[in-house]
Amino acid sequence: MDKVQEILRVLSETIRAHCPYDTGALSQSIETYYNGGIAQVIIGNDIVDYARITNEPWQKGRNPNEGWVQRAVDSCVPLIQAIFNGDATQEEVDKYVNITQSAYRLRQQQRIQEIQG
Repeated sequence: MDKVQEILRVLSETIRAHCPYDTGALSQSIETYYNGGIAQVIIGNDIVDYARITNEPWQKGRNPNEGWVQRAVDSCVPLIQAIFNGDATQEEVDKYVNITQSAYRLRQQQRIQEIQG
């Protein structure tokens, strides 16, 4: 994979792992696009149209998830910089992604247990 695709993979999996989780729809809506030199991580879609409000301040009360996207991005900046600079090995990137995916799966399982009581 090229550097941009690796960075997108790290970024999208990190965002997924930090994503507020209730039904899983928001985390499952996260997709990456890379075309014509434009790279994007998209959070939400036509069905999951509430992505923005999970990250922003609420007009009433406190949003416990406020800023979660920035926290996710901040947490993976060192690895993204290492990938960009050519200082990260494929093994290091794969290990990070595997750990991040495991954390996400653990959150899924915990939420399922909460729902089942």
